[in-house]
Amino acid sequence: MTEIIFVVFIALYYLTFAKVSEWTIISDLGYKSETPEMFLRKPRWYHIAYLVLFLIIVIISFFTTLIAWYICITFLIITSFTAVMMGRIKAFNNYRKILHEMVADDNDPERKAWGEAESRKTNKELMDKVRKRAALSINLSKP
Repeated sequence: MTEIIFVVFIALYYLTFAKVSEWTIISDLGYKSETPEMFLRKPRWYHIAYLVLFLIIVIISFFTTLIAWYICITFLIITSFTAVMMGRIKAFNNYRKILHEMVADDNDPERKAWGEAESRKTNKELMDKVRKRAALSINLSKP
């Protein structure tokens, strides 16, 4: 029975963490309109939600009988990394889709060229862009 609860909570954790990761990255790329309004108002609640799920899963893993606790924790760590990666991939694909839609309707050749160049960037280049924006916002918030 505990194993079923473990699997259910792992699935909830994965879905929540992947979605929060996707929303965080797409908003860091400048498209906050692609995230839910509640996430824009209270993003910390969503981060707290997946952290609470994480802690619940850790606690449940010590009560499983068919699977050893260290295997459950290992699976949780793998699930965490997978959720982050899937969230990033979805955010980058969504970003490219938005750019393609913008370029298709734009008559300005300069913006069209920028959009096409931006949509051809690799995931690594886009992640570097996200990190630079995050570093810039941290530096701007310091007194």
